[in-house]
Amino acid sequence: YWDAGTSLKDMTIKWGGKPIVKSFKLIPSAPAEGVSYTAVAELSCLPPSTQIIMDIIGTDGYTDKETYAIGIDSNISYTAKLNVPGAASGVKDVCTVTIITPSGETVTKKASLVFQ
Repeated sequence: YWDAGTSLKDMTIKWGGKPIVKSFKLIPSAPAEGVSYTAVAELSCLPPSTQIIMDIIGTDGYTDKETYAIGIDSNISYTAKLNVPGAASGVKDVCTVTIITPSGETVTKKASLVFQ
């Protein structure tokens, strides 16, 4: 605490909390045949040097992967995106977002959809 009229003492500010996936959406969530979509992950509490990996695996054999790194001057919140091309009706895609902190802590979330 601080008493009015006295000088402030030296203090240290630390980021707290564990990394989290606030939301992970596939937009649109049920695309028509041949319509592309975007996987969007809203992430928080990311310390510098955190790695973010987004990948897609489709039942038609399609795969893709994007890797992002949180810099020293970055905000602790981040939005990661992965654009995925359209596929045939009935194809199921499973998207995964993985957060890997410099200390090795890992957080993963999955989302899936089926082309209409």
